[in-house]
Amino acid sequence: MFNPVFDAEYPNQIIKPAAKLKILSINAQRQHGYLLIQGYVVNKSDQDLNHVVAVAECFSSSGTLIKKSDMLVDDMITKPKQVSSFSIAVDDTPDIKDVKISFKHFLAEKIEVDGYTTLRLA
Repeated sequence: MFNPVFDAEYPNQIIKPAAKLKILSINAQRQHGYLLIQGYVVNKSDQDLNHVVAVAECFSSSGTLIKKSDMLVDDMITKPKQVSSFSIAVDDTPDIKDVKISFKHFLAEKIEVDGYTTLRLA
């Protein structure tokens, strides 16, 4: 549950604690024309995280962005210390060599992430 904290200098503004996730595992498989990215994250903050979106950015070997896709994590509300799974499907091309994973709030700001966030594909 979110417990509001007020700024002494601006008493009418609520300070929202920083959201933080840690990636526990990520894997990617090429199947039937798709790159399937799956993994697990844990909520490291002390607040519930609602409508968290996993984002996959796919890059060529030269670092050029090829595709980007996102999907809500499997739990609509991720409580503190709760582990949630995520799955993202991207139309695959042979040029995709690296995948960077990030997370954000639905229609809002990015969420800080600890752990390994980039996959190198064979």
